[in-house]
Amino acid sequence: MISYNSPIVFSQSILVFLSLIRIKVNKPIVQKVLRVISPATLGVYIIDSSLFYTYVLPNLFSPLANESVIVLISVILGSTVALFLLFCGLDLLRIWLFKLSGVDSRIDAICTMFLKIAKAVRYDDGAK
Repeated sequence: MISYNSPIVFSQSILVFLSLIRIKVNKPIVQKVLRVISPATLGVYIIDSSLFYTYVLPNLFSPLANESVIVLISVILGSTVALFLLFCGLDLLRIWLFKLSGVDSRIDAICTMFLKIAKAVRYDDGAK
């Protein structure tokens, strides 16, 4: 089985990223959808690469082994879109809950504190 950290998947990811980074999006509705979905894509990756990828995904499509290629490809593509949207929704819910509870502000404060410490340490090392 090919995993997310195989050289082939890594190369494909880089190629897709380089291909998509050059695309200009001029339609406001598409820009809005991308602004909403973009913050959730890391969460999609984390959910997908966790226990779901190890235990659920390998056996998810085995009942379709005797189906036609068209059915198999349709189900896999449809499932991919559905799972992406489901996982996006879950991470958008997490983002909303973090904002509602103030966790995101606390995390930002902690990150700011660590950045200040890192800058102070960097300047102290330069003085020696």
